[in-house]
Amino acid sequence: MNERSITYLSDAFLITCVLQKELAEDVLAAAKNIGAQGATISYARGTGIRERMGLLGVTIDEQKEVIRIIVSEEQANLV
Repeated sequence: MNERSITYLSDAFLITCVLQKELAEDVLAAAKNIGAQGATISYARGTGIRERMGLLGVTIDEQKEVIRIIVSEEQANLV
């Protein structure tokens, strides 16, 4: 049986972004270019007053993407 080892990160930062639909891939590509290893993308739906009424009469899409990126302390300001 192979023995597994677990790597623990210390001084890690979680960066969370709430984006309009279909923008998470661009943010992920930019983060990977800086050195982030990957991210988690989730889908969400906005329910605030601005999503229902729109800002300045412009309809805002209520579909959102939430991206979470864990990076080291050195990479946090770059991402």
